[in-house]
Amino acid sequence: MPLLRFIPAILLAFLFSAGIAHTNEAELYDPEPPANAAYVRLINLTGQKQTITLGSATLTVDANTILTPYHVVKEGRYSTLFHTITTDLAIPAQAYISLALTAENIKPVNDPAIINPIKAMIYFYNYSDAPATLFAPTQNAAIFENLPAGSAAAREINALSLDLAVRQEHQPDHLLPHVMLQRKHGYSIIYTGETVTNAENSIGSPE
Repeated sequence: MPLLRFIPAILLAFLFSAGIAHTNEAELYDPEPPANAAYVRLINLTGQKQTITLGSATLTVDANTILTPYHVVKEGRYSTLFHTITTDLAIPAQAYISLALTAENIKPVNDPAIINPIKAMIYFYNYSDAPATLFAPTQNAAIFENLPAGSAAAREINALSLDLAVRQEHQPDHLLPHVMLQRKHGYSIIYTGETVTNAENSIGSPE
């Protein structure tokens, strides 16, 4: 199946253009987190229960869980232990970091924070072995086109009701459940080539 053809400008504008705020600007911003806070979560690509240590904290993900909430940690340099693999990880203040766990190692990913308070953010992680496209079938608009294998990307998008799908050459489209994008919320799509998982980002309790 060919990838997306020419997309009328009006459809792209519908997805990505600056929205019109109908709320008092001050109400759009959440209270500031502690200045030294950072956020770390796990992406489990192994299909098995996994545990890593991050400094003195222990983070665990179940076998049937792909994505955990963000754990609140303090900024600093951490020694991480995953099986017998030790990694030195620097975590700056206010950073959002996903640790992708494979059978062999840990792959850190920096997740951009939402800047525009009237937007939502979509995060797309392609852990398949070939480029993949995340698109909106109803609008026939690509959000991320031909994202290389083993990479991740993020994009702010208007808060709206949306159908999403992942397309890869020589593969049937992977359709996702309908999502209601909300302002200041992040949504993660993790594609492995065989499965696609989507979840709203969340923050768990401090470590």
